[in-house]
Amino acid sequence: MRGLMGLAGLVGFLIACFIAVYMFADYTQKSAPAMRQATNQANQLAGRSSNGVSLGGAGTPVLQDSRFAPMERNGRFVAVQVLVMPPTNGLAEYYGLAVNDVILQIGPFKVGDNTLDDFETTRNWVMEGMQRNMEIVVDRGGTEIKLPSQRNFVPPPAGSSNGGAPASGTTTSDPAGVQQER
Repeated sequence: MRGLMGLAGLVGFLIACFIAVYMFADYTQKSAPAMRQATNQANQLAGRSSNGVSLGGAGTPVLQDSRFAPMERNGRFVAVQVLVMPPTNGLAEYYGLAVNDVILQIGPFKVGDNTLDDFETTRNWVMEGMQRNMEIVVDRGGTEIKLPSQRNFVPPPAGSSNGGAPASGTTTSDPAGVQQER
């Protein structure tokens, strides 16, 4: 009799465990989209990439696998050019930054002015802008655009109907890589 009661208790315990595991799996499945969004936001605030990160995981720091170069005009620092930007980088994810984009402004701060008057500070502010949801202004293929709102902008090809000339008021790069106002 004692063995039968022990077996009934064991079966009851196993049924309770199964119910608990089933309920937890159902809860996890239903809450996964919210957990994914929270993971993405946490990585953005930390200046990290979210691509390929498990729920609750920390991504790669955005400045670790991206490369930038300072741009000068008449010996004065005026912009930062994107040299390397993997599509999995947090800056590419959030802003849509691409190779050869030239960063001219981060939030209210123009590159080269008092706040962003050196390369290292500006490079760090690119990440800071992502963390603070700031808009940045870049020159992409001769056209100034605002990111992230215009992240999918594709510059017209050089031989387009307007002869490859950008619209009035846009900035272009000369062969030396210096920004010039048209």
